[in-house]
Amino acid sequence: MTPNPKNRLPMLGFQVFQKLWRRAFNVNRTQLGISTKITLLFNSLNVLIVVVYALISVKVLVAKKISDIDAELAHATQNYVRIIGEGRIDRAFQPGAVPEEDYRADVAFMGEYASYLGLAYLYSMTVVGSKAKYVLDGAPQSEIDEGNFKYPMKDYPDASPMFFVAWKKWTPMAEEYTDSFGSFRSYFMPLTTKAGNKIIVGADMRIDDVKQRIRDVVVSQVMIATAIAAIGFAVTFFFARMVAQTDDQHDT
Repeated sequence: MTPNPKNRLPMLGFQVFQKLWRRAFNVNRTQLGISTKITLLFNSLNVLIVVVYALISVKVLVAKKISDIDAELAHATQNYVRIIGEGRIDRAFQPGAVPEEDYRADVAFMGEYASYLGLAYLYSMTVVGSKAKYVLDGAPQSEIDEGNFKYPMKDYPDASPMFFVAWKKWTPMAEEYTDSFGSFRSYFMPLTTKAGNKIIVGADMRIDDVKQRIRDVVVSQVMIATAIAAIGFAVTFFFARMVAQTDDQHDT
């Protein structure tokens, strides 16, 4: 049976500590003073502990940060109907029911709201047959001016695979994917209006923003680990000097 690598970590740490201990205290005292031995030993142990702490804390906090991002996206999708109004959603299912000027205003409004939340896009889609269709798009005014947005019931050929999973299972899904608009971490929330229209609300955060948040976590933990290591080095140095002075007093 192959041992679990995670179970070997404590043993490897103990073996490293054991080797450092033997090397430090097997050196002849004329070659290396007791103060230096203690400093080397405990600083090595300090580095080992700090590295393990940093690796574990980064892993845990990055996972939490991703969870927090998904919670932000989920909150945006849950508020979508309240913000845009069910009436606008239901009218989008009726051909020609939404004047173009009104629709463009709705798209711009949702683009501004998404930007306010720190998101790239906030929109709704549905499935007709086996194809993803836009219900209400959301985009910045600059993209609207360029005509880079979609009208109700237009195809969305780049739909994420998780979009269809969310539709099929009728349960929220999150994933990272790339389409013609860019790379995102997206959250897909199934909702049904009172009129019975089924939609998937999508919320997108750009991958660059996600990576920046993760980098912030890593940098903060590295700074904390560095501070802990520095304090450990200082404490070890003064402790080693005290031991050495006591040892010298006993020798005299």
